[in-house]
Amino acid sequence: MSDYTISLKRIIDVYGEGAVEEWFRSYSLFDYLPKDQVLFINRNGVFDPFYLAKMIIEHYYLREIAFETPEMFRHYALIKMKEIMRKICSFNLFCLSFL
Repeated sequence: MSDYTISLKRIIDVYGEGAVEEWFRSYSLFDYLPKDQVLFINRNGVFDPFYLAKMIIEHYYLREIAFETPEMFRHYALIKMKEIMRKICSFNLFCLSFL
C-alpha cells in the first residue's frame, strides 16, 4: 500500500480516529472572526468543524502522509488548516449575510 511513507489509515490505527480528527478541529473561529460573526455562524449552523474533519479523513484515508513522522504530519496539517481559515475569512465567505 505505502511505498515511501505511512498512510493516514495507519496513523488512525495507531492514534485512533478521534485523535486524528481532533488535529483538524483544534482551531477556533474566534481566532479569525469577530465574536458577533462567530455567534451568527454557530446560531445558523453554517459551519461544522466535526463534519469538516470527518470529510478530510475520508478523503485522505488511504493516501500517504508524505512526512517522516506522524508528528510532522500533524504539525503541517494544523498549519494548513490555519492557512485555509485565514484565506476563507479574508474573503468573508462566512460573513456575507452581514453586508
